[in-house]
Amino acid sequence: MSANAVEQGGRRHADERQGVFGTDAAGDASNAAAAATVQETHFAATEHGDAVADHNERLRASSPSTSSSTQASATISNDSQPGQAGSRHGKKLSYGSITNGFPRSAPSFSPPSSGVHPSAPPPPGPAAGAGKTRVLAPDLLRGLLMVLQSIDHSAMQMGVWQHGVGKVTEGDGTVVHEWNPGRAWIARTLTHLCAPGFMFLLGMGTVYFTRSRTNLGWSPSRLLRHYFIRMVALLLVEEVLGFILMWNRATKVLILNIVLLALAVNYFLSGLLCLFFRYTEPRLARLLAPLFGHAGADAARESDDETQGGERSRLIAPSSTTPTTTTAGEESSPSCANLSRATSLSWHIHNLILLVLSLLSIFGNVLLSPHAGRCASASDSTSTSSGPLSSSALVDFVTAAAADAPATPPSSGHGALFDFLFFPVINQYIVSPFPPLAWTSFAVFGILYARIVLARKWSPNAVVCGNLATAVVLAILFVCTRLLHFGNLSEDCLRMPEHLAHPGRNQYLASFRSFFYIVKYPPSVAYFSMTMSLNFFLLAFFGAIPANWAVKIPGLMNFGSSALFFYATHFVVYKLLSIPAYRLFAHRLPDNDPNTGQPTYGLGDTAAYWLFWLLGLFILSPLCRVYGRFKSRQPADSIWRFF
Repeated sequence: MSANAVEQGGRRHADERQGVFGTDAAGDASNAAAAATVQETHFAATEHGDAVADHNERLRASSPSTSSSTQASATISNDSQPGQAGSRHGKKLSYGSITNGFPRSAPSFSPPSSGVHPSAPPPPGPAAGAGKTRVLAPDLLRGLLMVLQSIDHSAMQMGVWQHGVGKVTEGDGTVVHEWNPGRAWIARTLTHLCAPGFMFLLGMGTVYFTRSRTNLGWSPSRLLRHYFIRMVALLLVEEVLGFILMWNRATKVLILNIVLLALAVNYFLSGLLCLFFRYTEPRLARLLAPLFGHAGADAARESDDETQGGERSRLIAPSSTTPTTTTAGEESSPSCANLSRATSLSWHIHNLILLVLSLLSIFGNVLLSPHAGRCASASDSTSTSSGPLSSSALVDFVTAAAADAPATPPSSGHGALFDFLFFPVINQYIVSPFPPLAWTSFAVFGILYARIVLARKWSPNAVVCGNLATAVVLAILFVCTRLLHFGNLSEDCLRMPEHLAHPGRNQYLASFRSFFYIVKYPPSVAYFSMTMSLNFFLLAFFGAIPANWAVKIPGLMNFGSSALFFYATHFVVYKLLSIPAYRLFAHRLPDNDPNTGQPTYGLGDTAAYWLFWLLGLFILSPLCRVYGRFKSRQPADSIWRFF
């Protein structure tokens, strides 16, 4: 397993990677085009010589003025090594430094501090010190989230426990009378990290992908076409999964949104936002330039002329450390310095806009709540504490959740489309617990994070410390939601014995479980702050692990690099495994079917279930590895890379 993990860790190039749930981590084509000598490491990948040729061809295309000797040093070594196992053509693929932090060099993508022209083209020659850097932390986080998600979904397939930390789902205005048992409560709490992590990594990956393809010469229209096609591909996968999950069922729904639909919509919106910022950021810098004196205004006019001449604007402002084609005198001129300040200010303003958008989106879920985030009195509540366990497919659990919680909200008065975009909707035609725009805050937060990470040459230690600091700030925000009673969608909803015994007490302080009870459908501010705090702690943890240790963690690199493939496949794998599991280990469960009132059967929280869960991961790991190899041999714009 460790050898395969090493293989996976060194296999994929930056600008070739784009998991639907994540990022092109370290995917900077401008880094690749820089002519730093690529060191050979023990993380050499040995299985796809075609990818090497494709990569080197793109390098030559992106650096036409670079000398042949410089190109030779910039491309990845492809020397013949007949003895390398797993290589398609006996070729050894060697990489530069592999880090478990984030890019140590991000030329042409940070707010400049001096002498940088915002519309200056990428340098045709080598950038000193630039090197190929592999980033593992996002992949490892994505892989771990896949593992956690598989617990949730396999438990649904095999009838293990109720789908919630309590006996009912975590919905807006849902009364909870009873907690799930210990392991079920822990597992469900941990799986809360998955959907926010996927959305966050999706937004982050959109920035990486847009930057990478922009450096390869993709036009805005081509990028927009890619975003749209990928959104449609995700929607089609969602429909196919819905058809499989609804097979042989009397009730057929038209739309089954079990998260991919929300991911698809937010991927397209994230792409649009990146393209919009690519247009507005340099223009705002030119508008701000006169604030820094006449020299800045002159430079702004020159910048206008150059932009009209066909030079590309940037997604993120140029780096202060990136060499440009200006002379030393020009770099130190007042006009360049003033325009540099304007560019930096524009970059910060756009980051502030992203932060505000993220906060407005997540707080909007609370403001739009038809229940004002508060439960009705006990006599008016329709929730029950005996929320029974459905033991078949995912749709059963979602439908059962609808019976326990007011998942389908009262009409907002703004139409069915508005309700679908902002509220969980469950009826005979639609099962949509993940309203797309209710989850946009996580994707926007990912865009903001990626812009900051790519702003300059951060050291791995600086990135780890930044992740820890962000985690602490979010944790403080979460504690404030508990103590100050804001940002929750569960006020007066906890009615376990410990709460009924002290009716006037802060319900979140009544017990350990109460403190960490959060509403997921739709996500509350408390949900956002707690889950993203834990995700940032995990990013810091994975970033602090030495790279040669990180890639040896069993399965995570395989799962993280083929996330959508894992997602689509694991439903089928666990559905098939549930057949022998039921025949061998199913027994009568304490709860009755929520729809029929009949007895239910399943594995329950037993050793048999956990063994079948591990067996599913054991099957999925090589499948993801094989698919990852296949994907790496496809062209950069191949539809297979969507998966």
